[in-house]
Order: sequence, then C-alpha cells, then structure tokens
Amino acid sequence: MKKTYIILTLLLTTLLISSCETYDDYDADRKTIVGFTFGTFQTQMNPGQTIVFPIAQYYITTASPVDRTFQIAAVESLTGVTSDNYSFDSTIIIPANEQEGSVSVTLTNNSLPTDPVDLIIAFIPTDETVVAGAPGTFTLNTPL
Repeated sequence: MKKTYIILTLLLTTLLISSCETYDDYDADRKTIVGFTFGTFQTQMNPGQTIVFPIAQYYITTASPVDRTFQIAAVESLTGVTSDNYSFDSTIIIPANEQEGSVSVTLTNNSLPTDPVDLIIAFIPTDETVVAGAPGTFTLNTPL
C-alpha cells in the first residue's frame, strides 16, 4: 500500500511538472491599443433635444514623446442611428506623454425612433502597430 502511494505521488508530480506552461513572451513587442473606456451611455431624448457628451473617455496603451493623431468614426455596420442625430470631431490628437483623454460627442434627436438604437464609435487603426480597442456605444431613443 505504501509503495502505491509513492508511485502515485511520483506519477502525479511528473504530470504536474510536465504540464506547466512557460510564458516566455512577456517581453515581446505588442501592438498599441487605442479605444474608449466609457462603455455604454444610454439616454432618452425628446424631439429636437441636444446633449453634448463631453466625457467620451479614451485610452492608449503606450505613451509617446510626441503628439499622435488618430481618427474616429461611427461603425456603420453596427450603428442604427442616422448621421443627422450625432456629430463629433473625427480627428483626435493625443498629446505627448499622455495615455488618456476625452472627446465631445453631440447628440441631437432629429429622427430617433422610439425603440432604442445604437451609435457605436471606434478608433480607426493607423498602421500595423496600432489596433482599435473597445468602441464607445450610445444607446438612444425617443420616449413614448
């Protein structure tokens, strides 16, 4: 019985040691990610009402000693809001040595339906070293 425990212990130890993963890629070059942090903003808007959303927070994973310029746009394939209901500056400049900031989005109820629809904005990747992170979502509708 004692030999069985010893053999079983050696077998389990061998299995555990041999199945350990290594994480040798910790110092690998990673792409820079730029995206929004505010998640989803939900609101009901009366016809003709305008809301300026000044705190559309964004982030970038790396700081740089120079200013960087990025473009944002509505994701047409996922957006159910027509362009007459929103506006924003499509060019964002991230100052040198900064990793976060905000952009203003103006929402106007010109033709919103009573059912909730989404406006999804996202960063447009500039090259192969920068990828788009999390988009920002505005869920809008007209109250009944």
